Amino acid sequence: MSSLVTIAIPAYKATYLRECIASALSQTYANIEVVVVNDQSPEDIDAIVQSFHDTRLRYYINEHNLGAKDPSANWNECLRHAKGDYFCLLCDDDLYSPTFIEKLMQLSERHPECRVFRSGVRIINAEGAEIDRYPSSPEWESVEDYIWHIYHGFRRQTISEFMLRRDVMEENGGYVHLPYAWGSDNLSIYHFALQGGIASTGQRLTTYRDSGTN
Repeated sequence: MSSLVTIAIPAYKATYLRECIASALSQTYANIEVVVVNDQSPEDIDAIVQSFHDTRLRYYINEHNLGAKDPSANWNECLRHAKGDYFCLLCDDDLYSPTFIEKLMQLSERHPECRVFRSGVRIINAEGAEIDRYPSSPEWESVEDYIWHIYHGFRRQTISEFMLRRDVMEENGGYVHLPYAWGSDNLSIYHFALQGGIASTGQRLTTYRDSGTN
């Protein structure tokens, strides 16, 4: 049986959430679960989630808001609910192409030593028009090379374009906590990729929305 992949969505903003969830559920890779964690949003997240009738979708509401001071705490709450062998964190205004999981699982088969897999990224504005793209990456690089290219402006990253081995994340304590999660996404990926490096596909299968409310 194929490995289970968790796509977790830390939900706070309602504007693009329906489109975000739909992109997660539309994967060509069949064995997925989609976990939505409502971080005590004042917006009507419930109605959006309940409009989907899909047994692969699970919904949780935090007792207290975690993300206002430490978004990484809510990322780890998403991880706590995950059952998959692999874990993806999709921000509530970003999107996956239908083949996102399929292509990254193929990467994992070609690079069994890796714990971190990522796709290329296109950037859209609030209206959905493409405004930029992330630079391309080699199919495999060490974490040292990845960090060097990040700090010299030859790589960019958010948190949504990654698929990670869940056991490695848990062994390392999940996402790194920093005030307001400034730098948590980068530092966490560096930590998870210390052994095995990072495998990337040049295909831009993640859409990052620069909406002005990120």
